[in-house]
Amino acid sequence: MELEFKELLLNVRTNLQAGYSIENCFLESRKDMVRLHGENGLMVKELDYLQKGISNGITFERMILQLGKRNSGEIKEFCNIFLLASKMGGRWNEIIENTVEIITKKIELKEEIKLLIYEKELEHKIMCIIPFFIMTYMEITSGGYFQVLYHNPLGIFLMTGAMILYIFAYKLGDKITQLKR
Repeated sequence: MELEFKELLLNVRTNLQAGYSIENCFLESRKDMVRLHGENGLMVKELDYLQKGISNGITFERMILQLGKRNSGEIKEFCNIFLLASKMGGRWNEIIENTVEIITKKIELKEEIKLLIYEKELEHKIMCIIPFFIMTYMEITSGGYFQVLYHNPLGIFLMTGAMILYIFAYKLGDKITQLKR
């Protein structure tokens, strides 16, 4: 939704620069949004709703207010700023330009955070597999290396404790990476 909204604002900005009124900028942007996202695009549906409201005599500002109420985040913020600017005779080009810049930065930041989380999940998976590779390598290259640990009570106690600690760390890592999604 945010990506489509950003694209809508880019189209609105272009239409403003072409000399359209602010209402017509939104309505004219529908054609481009249909080309980009099809008739079932989220912003296409919002633009259809906007157009129906205007054709039924509802003011453009009221329709923008309703758009803000139906959505959250950047869309709601834009609608609130838009309404304030329309009451004060705002400079639409600057408002749209600033909003596009802010939304673009927020979307890029969210994508970067998702990438970092994915990297940490991958690190977690690798770190969970490595001990088994090390143990297999040690068993292959040094045949009796683990004999001392598995054939006396102290060794069994230590290895059981290590396994419990390993399982706990694995579960904790899983829980942490699941929280960040």
